[in-house]
Formats: sequence, C-alpha cells, structure tokens
Amino acid sequence: MKNSLKLIAGLLAAAMLLPACAQGGETQDTTAPAVTDASNVVTEETTLDPNLRANHFDALPADINFDGAAITCLFRGSMADVEGTTGSYWIRNDVCGTDNIGDIVSDAVWERNLNVAERLNIALDFVPTCGGSLDGDRAVFKNVVMTADTSYDFFLPTGNVSSQSGLTPYMRDIANIPHVDWNSPWWWQFANEELSIDGKSMQFVVGDMLLTNLAQTCIMYFNKDMYIDLYGDADEVYTMVLDGKFTIDKLHELAQGAYKDTNGDGAKNEGDQFGLLWSKNATEELAGWVACLGLDLYQRGDDGSLTITMDNERTITAIEKVYALLNQNEGSRRGTGAIADEAKPFSEGAGLFLAARMISATGDELRNMEQEYGLIPMPKLDEEQSQYYAGVHESGTVLCVPKSTADSKMEAIGATLEALCGEAHRTYMDAFLETAMKMKYSRDALSGQCIDLIMAGLTKSVLTEYPSYCNSIVSNCIVNPMLNNPAGFAAAFRKVGPAAEKTWAKAVADLTKG
Repeated sequence: MKNSLKLIAGLLAAAMLLPACAQGGETQDTTAPAVTDASNVVTEETTLDPNLRANHFDALPADINFDGAAITCLFRGSMADVEGTTGSYWIRNDVCGTDNIGDIVSDAVWERNLNVAERLNIALDFVPTCGGSLDGDRAVFKNVVMTADTSYDFFLPTGNVSSQSGLTPYMRDIANIPHVDWNSPWWWQFANEELSIDGKSMQFVVGDMLLTNLAQTCIMYFNKDMYIDLYGDADEVYTMVLDGKFTIDKLHELAQGAYKDTNGDGAKNEGDQFGLLWSKNATEELAGWVACLGLDLYQRGDDGSLTITMDNERTITAIEKVYALLNQNEGSRRGTGAIADEAKPFSEGAGLFLAARMISATGDELRNMEQEYGLIPMPKLDEEQSQYYAGVHESGTVLCVPKSTADSKMEAIGATLEALCGEAHRTYMDAFLETAMKMKYSRDALSGQCIDLIMAGLTKSVLTEYPSYCNSIVSNCIVNPMLNNPAGFAAAFRKVGPAAEKTWAKAVADLTKG
C-alpha cells in the first residue's frame, strides 16, 4: 500500500483558503508562511540573521510546477512506519512523520511533505520495503534494480545495505541532477564526499531530511548522580569537555575509580557498579572510537584512488589506549547484548559512563531514568587533538536514484530532493536539535552545549562505509587489535594494507565501467 500523501488534494484545497500574505494582500499575516521558500518572504528593509536555519532559502523557481507528477520513494521500513502508530520513530521521521500526534519532529515531517507536495504540485508517495531485516531490505532493493523496476523514483536504504549489496553500479550519478545545490547547508558535504567512491560521482548522499544519521551518531552519556558520589561536582565533566581536556586517559582514570563490588561477592559481575559499560562484542562502539580519536587513516586522490596512511604512531597509540580501556580497566564491563541493550543497565545505575548513540537518548530507558545523566562527546586521544569528533555510523539512511528512473523525471526528482532537505533544514532540524535534544531529551543546559560540539564534529569514512571495497581494513587492522591484541596491528596491516588499495582501485574502475 502507498502513503496517503498522494491523496492530499482536499487538504491542499483548504490550504488555498489561508490568507495570502506572501501574495501582497491587504492584511499582513504575522505567522510563518506554510512553505518556507524564498518566494514566500515579504521584502523588508531588514537583514535576515544568516545563523538561523529558518533564513536559509533554496533557489527553486517561484513558479515551479510539475502538474501532479507522481514521485515515489522506496524506503527501508514497514507499513507501521507509514501509518505512524508503531514502527521505528527514526525511520518514520526520515519519510512520513505523523499527523498531529503531538511529537514536534514527527508533526513537522508530516507538514514538510504536505508543503513540498503543494509547492511543486507533485503526488509524493513513500513505499516501505517491508523486508523485516537488513538482509530482507537488501534483497528488496536488489530485486528492484536487477529487474529494472520503474515503480520507484528514488531509494532511502541504510548505508550498510547500499554498500554491501552491490547497488552502486545500478545507481545514477546525481552530482549534476537538476535543481539541487550541493553547497546548500542542508546537504552534508563532509558525508557526501566520503560516500563518493571515485571522489567525483555521487551515487549515495545524505541531507537534513535523514534524521537516522543523527540517531546513529556516536556520543557518550554519564551518570551525574554517580559522579557526584564518587568525585564531587558533576559540572566538572562539562568543564573538562568544554575546555578540550576530555581525553581517553581521563576517561580511563574516571572509569577505573568508579568500580565497586556492590554485591560483596568478591568478583566483578552483574550487580556491581562499573565505570564504563560496553556491549557484548563491543564492535559497534569501537567504530565510534575509531572515528573520535582523530586518526590519519587514508588520503583520497583526485582520480578516486585511496592511499592507506594508518601505519603511524598515532594509530598504534589509539589501539593501545582503547585496548587498555576495554580489557585492562577494572571499571570496564562487557554486557550480554548489543549496543542498544546497554541503555537499560546504564539507566539502572550500573555504570558511570556509556558510549552509545544519540538514539539512546530518545528511548524509554533514559527518558525514565531516575538518576540524572548528561550528554557529552566521545573523548579525544589527547588534548592536542583539534576538536571532538562524532562518527556517524553507516546504519544511517542514504538517498539514491536508480538508473531505471526515466530521464524525463530527473528534473522533478531533483526539485523534490532539494525541497525536502531544504524544508527539513528550515523547520525540524531546529525542532529536533533545539527543542527535542536540548530540552526534551537533555537534563541540563550544559548537555545542550555539548550537543553543539557533537554536531560540529560529525564525521564519516570511506573505509567504514565501503568495507568490502577495502578488505575491511578498519575492522581487521584496528578494531580487532583494540578488542584482542594491540600488538596485532603490524601483522594485520602487512597482510591487508597494500591489498586494500588495489581492491579499492578495482571498485573505482568497475564503477567507471558501469
């Protein structure tokens, strides 16, 4: 079944009865215009604040009109996401939102789609894969491209589905798609550069409409009440962060001192108090650790080539420090489940620190946590590191257009993507960051300042986005030694490093041929 957005004619007709403040009517309406494009702005002798997202307008023509053209998106998800009652909150807010359920972000996504459909005169529709899993979604997307199915104009898969299912050769290069300005602030340039396999073409992109990328951003939580009991004023943690002094060494020290044999049985086990909680396998967190430590892992050539540069002292130091934090710190505890499962023991007071993702802040465990907690970025490797980095995990959503899409539809698709991401930037990015994250899901103003630091340090890497194209070099050479043996880097790199560059070169060549 398809989203009811294609049946919005009645709603749009009602919208036409609103005061035409942007048309120069006699009465000036002081409310914000329904559609936030430049043509709706009344000309005044004032200067708009360029720092406000609401003042960042797109350049789409004021008279743009696609005569009711159907624009259909296939997205990873279920009918529950479309209906908005259950399903994934984050996936729903990539696509459909919900109509007046009282959630500021979901309602804004719903309004975004109505506004864009009206503005462009399109029938905008979102169809779920209903795959039920990553493998299931992967199979659906792959079947569509292999059969040249023309039912869908663009896709919204997860990044890891895209890179691991061989979709790239079947996707259009949309670097020059009509109406899209990639320099606009709603397109994530840092991510799109890393998602480009050859450094020129753009098969997969990320923009502000795809909130799952923020959901899957690696951050850290700390138990403020426990910190007060152990060390004193919890604001010391924020001061440390804001002064640029929150390092892995400092975290090691604080986690070490937090351990208590609470149940008194003389062994480290469930029921004790820990300094740092990890998931069972720790591999999902370690992707975040690799991203946050400011490592020099590779360089990109103008021809799309990849030069692996990770064989350096900083990489080895990072491996040794993370290994010690994970395996040799009395305060570290490995859990029994996945990274998402660790929010529960953290909310119950089992640990001082938790490295997880931003999505945990929106879950019931932390929202209902009785003790106070704070949000901070992942630590630096050392104080000399220029900034805090926050890795955006490859399980976030990406946007792509299959080659089976007709050339005649590319203008409408380009305008749709630009309008959707621009509208998201001007409306619910602030709703999410300033209202939801800093007020609803945070417990204090200093967490809000740390969220700004996290946003300023968002980062992605081609090595983790496309592991099959570079011999899974991060996993083999960095993550595995962090987990098991810090001395293992040299042997792993000798085996994988040079081969990874050749594997990448073949991927670039195959894409060029495709």
